[in-house]
Amino acid sequence: MLHVLLIPQFFLSSMVNTFQTYETSDAPVDDIERILAMVPSYNRHAYPNQDLENATEVYIQMYIEGMSSFRAQTMDFQLDIYFQEKWEDRRLVHNNTKRILVKDPKLFSLIWHPDLYFANARTAEFHHVTRPNFLVWIYPNGTVWYDCRVSLTALCMQNLARYPMDTQKCDLRILSYAYDNEQVIIKWNSDKPIDTNPDIRMPDMRLRSIQPGLRNDTYATGVWSCALAEFVVDREITHHIIQSYVPTALIVIISWFSFWLDVEAVPGRVSLSITTLLTLATQSSAARMALPQASYVKAIDVWMGACMAFVFSAMIEFTVVNYCTRRKSRKHRDRRTGLAEQVQNLVKNYREEKAA
Repeated sequence: MLHVLLIPQFFLSSMVNTFQTYETSDAPVDDIERILAMVPSYNRHAYPNQDLENATEVYIQMYIEGMSSFRAQTMDFQLDIYFQEKWEDRRLVHNNTKRILVKDPKLFSLIWHPDLYFANARTAEFHHVTRPNFLVWIYPNGTVWYDCRVSLTALCMQNLARYPMDTQKCDLRILSYAYDNEQVIIKWNSDKPIDTNPDIRMPDMRLRSIQPGLRNDTYATGVWSCALAEFVVDREITHHIIQSYVPTALIVIISWFSFWLDVEAVPGRVSLSITTLLTLATQSSAARMALPQASYVKAIDVWMGACMAFVFSAMIEFTVVNYCTRRKSRKHRDRRTGLAEQVQNLVKNYREEKAA
């Protein structure tokens, strides 16, 4: 348990190895107020390079503490992450040999910081137990490092055509809300941009890879820098084999038992066929309950349809065989009846001739 708790700390230490030339202990917190007092013209609403008309580069990193619930019904997934941002603000250069630690949200609000958000998040929240889970380091060269813990539910439009043997690609998109790509450019940190907790296990999915990416998104208001984290996950099929495939296959095999029943055992064969067909319909309905209503055919639908076709074919086979058997029996009965009538006519004619 201890090594799990220490993972984020080791990750955080590795992320700031660029600044190891400075002392790792922190300067007094009130130093940030002293620095801001030395820069009376500091505007916390202006991005750092605004006077130079250059875009501010914001480097981001992510440590994924937990991941779960890739739900097909609601088309979303859940993440618990440590999110880090790094940028350079030359207005905050100071002559301390130590970095300045800021833990007070009010002090943090006094300096400019990127307004990054998760564009495809349904919900997101910061952690506040036992205190707000964030920290800010301001280094002597003006580099600002911001770290926080966030839990979010992100939208993921899944293609379920191959369900439950599908592979899904889900993106997490990170953009600035107010600054376009001429003001803020988002980049992934070159050293381990995305790291994950090795103990992550999901009951229904298997994480294949996480790929960072960058692009520009065009909106009516302009072009915005966007960072992507692409999650590639494979659905675990073992659960579906046990809950769907094996039971329905057994139902089909049971329906074939009617082939060994006597063709004249109509009630038994009809009852067996109808029971297996209704059971299969119930099983098919249960398999679709966890899925949204889709206009396309899924792999599980093909399987259930094939099983129903086999069961229905067994019922049709019994109907055809029963009809052919009864028709053949009727022909034999008619033939025996005709032969008896011929014998009776011969006997009658013989008696009439003998009487004459």
